[in-house]
Amino acid sequence: MGATYAAAGALTILFLAADPWGEAQMVNLLKGDLLATTEKSLTVLASVLGAVVIVLLAFQKEFLLVSFDRDLAVVFGKAAGLWDTVLYLVCGVTISFGVMTAGPLVTFGFLVAPPLTARLLTRHMMSFSVASAALGGVAAFAGFYCAYRYDWPLGPAEVAVAVALLVAVGAAVRLWRAFGLRPT
Repeated sequence: MGATYAAAGALTILFLAADPWGEAQMVNLLKGDLLATTEKSLTVLASVLGAVVIVLLAFQKEFLLVSFDRDLAVVFGKAAGLWDTVLYLVCGVTISFGVMTAGPLVTFGFLVAPPLTARLLTRHMMSFSVASAALGGVAAFAGFYCAYRYDWPLGPAEVAVAVALLVAVGAAVRLWRAFGLRPT
């Protein structure tokens, strides 16, 4: 569902951008404006995301335990409600600062498409995290190239590439499974 939203949003903006009579303000509202982001905004975003990464790394065992086996977390004496609250707070901070800096489409697209793609390729949390970050980086650079090459808006081009990677990997995994092979 999330990938469908990201793909539809990216395509909507790409079509609006191709129309010379499209509403420029509507496009900017929907897609965000990555290239117009100020140095101060990027510094704040980098600081916030750095703190988020530190929190996620410091408490990864607690987050995983509470998220995947709440009953076992309670048996181990973990305050499941507290860890849920901290995780939701971290997610909320990430999303809110991402939306303020990059716009809703780019933030949502990169929070959904690369992890969904990585999930198709990996079986363990560490490889999932690394693959998700790598796929996000590839989508960002390839999207930047497409935006430059075809004169597309940057954010939607990056999200469209991320969703295209998801579709391509999903199709490849289905083919592998159809022939009785394992994708990983």
